[in-house]
Order: sequence, then structure tokens, then C-alpha cells
Amino acid sequence: MLGICFLLFGFCVSNPDLSVDSKSASPRVWIIGKWKMITVLEGNQDITPMLNPENDRWIEFKADGTFKSGGSLYEYGDNAGRYMVDNNAKTLHLDSDAGEGDDSNWHVQFREDLLYMKGIGSNRQEMTTVISQRVLE
Repeated sequence: MLGICFLLFGFCVSNPDLSVDSKSASPRVWIIGKWKMITVLEGNQDITPMLNPENDRWIEFKADGTFKSGGSLYEYGDNAGRYMVDNNAKTLHLDSDAGEGDDSNWHVQFREDLLYMKGIGSNRQEMTTVISQRVLE
């Protein structure tokens, strides 16, 4: 029941600058749930057809600090691990079970039922933005 309350609260909060402010749920709370990848941008170029050709990639963040992801594209198939959210910096760290080379860091922003993840690190990572939509189950 508490999870449903958080979910409903999250959907009632909208911020036009795409960020979660101090009056709304924190990123650590807002991120919990399942998200379907809808768009991947590298700079201004939409590379979704290459990275999500079957339109079935997803990631799920659980309240216990673990995540799972999946999809049919072999190179980017199932994955799992732990995640950490820094509420103040609005960043997300994915610690993948696939190894250190698969770990990643992201700036996170939310707008209505969308999660925007902008890469942190190399030039290419910082040009990458992944947009996902919350999945209601």
C-alpha cells in the first residue's frame, strides 16, 4: 500500500524544468519502479533504432538498492546489480554484476512519468541521454 502511495504521489508532481525539487519526492524514491526505454540520444542524433530495435528494453529499480534490466538485443540483454542515488547531486550510479567495465554514472531528471538519464564520464558518455517511461504494473 505504501508503494502505491509513493507512486500516486510521484505522478501528481510535475516540474517544468525537468528536475525534482525539494517539495516533491526525492530522486531516491521517485526512481523506484520499472522503466521502459523509449529514446536514446547521442548529442542530437536519435540512436534508438540501433540500441533498442525491438522496443523492449527496460530497467527496474527496487527499494532494496538493486536493479535489473533486460531486452531481446543480445549485446544489451539481461543485467543486474546495485544502484546508488545521490539526492543532492541528482546522480545515479549503476554497479553492474557484469563487472567494472559495465558500471555507469548518470545525472537523473524526472518529468511526469519520464526518467531522463544523461551520462557522466567520457565525452561520448556525456553526449548520451536515455529517456525512459514509467511502466505501470
